[in-house]
Amino acid sequence: MSLALPIHVFVNKESTGLTPKRVLMLGVPTVFDLITTALGTLTVQFLPLSTNSLLRGSVTIFVAIQKHFVLKDRLSSANWVGIGLISCAVLIVGVVGIVTSDNTSAGGTQTALLGVVLAFLSTFVASFQFVVQEKLMSELDTPPLVLCGCMGLAGVVLTLCVVYPAYYHLPGDDHGRFEDFYNTWHKFSRSPFIQLLLGIYRRRPLSSLKLSSVWGAILSNARPALTWAVQLFLFYEVTAGAYGEAWKGAASFVQLGGFGLLLLGMAVYNGTIQLPGGPRATEHPILDMEASVRLSLMGPTAFRTSRMSVKNPSLKQNLVEP
Repeated sequence: MSLALPIHVFVNKESTGLTPKRVLMLGVPTVFDLITTALGTLTVQFLPLSTNSLLRGSVTIFVAIQKHFVLKDRLSSANWVGIGLISCAVLIVGVVGIVTSDNTSAGGTQTALLGVVLAFLSTFVASFQFVVQEKLMSELDTPPLVLCGCMGLAGVVLTLCVVYPAYYHLPGDDHGRFEDFYNTWHKFSRSPFIQLLLGIYRRRPLSSLKLSSVWGAILSNARPALTWAVQLFLFYEVTAGAYGEAWKGAASFVQLGGFGLLLLGMAVYNGTIQLPGGPRATEHPILDMEASVRLSLMGPTAFRTSRMSVKNPSLKQNLVEP
């Protein structure tokens, strides 16, 4: 993310215009991002990956509420119906995760309940990050590449100076520490497979810039299904039950129904599906960082126009989708 600053200068042929105060302000979303990541890391200790991935859909609920009450971007009745469907889907997935907790590796209803709570806290904090990013880009007249770069710089500083030292001195299972940085680096430097996976992952944001927002939404919604499918494949075909996730019969079918309801709620909320006899939902997604960077690479004029999308969502759709 830090490389976004020189990319901004190269693409837009203009300086960043950053001051120390401005850098500090633009680094605020990084704090929310780190908290979200920390809570999400704890969540996977108590819940199966499939359940955790589906519960992340609750971020739409919190973001919509923030947009309605904080950014004053009013939602239509159809938007609220979509939020209601998403809420029901998340509730179903959460209950299934708790009920089937005795079959998970973490074991116990209490730990599963803690995992569900942490998942909701993670998405709740993430919603603040989206809102702060939107406010900073609109009110401070900040190009998304500059915001992305400042977040990257803040992330590097906080990770090296705060997170890693704290994790290194906290007790845990990694050679007596919560996170042994030197052991992690030793494994990374001697594992070409891990390096390959990291390289592929780091290419993902660059690849997403070549896709329309429609494909971005499709891939984002398909992620929980792909995660679940990989978990099942690992459990039954690769590791003979040592790793992955088992199919839990009726409970898994209920969870699958919750996933379908989640997709339906997303479609209703985004206006892709119109309710019978009702109005189509207005477009209310917060412009995410990847879509913002895509606009910035189109040139400064395109991004300045895109700021109007906060009040004119249809304009945002026309700009983001080539």
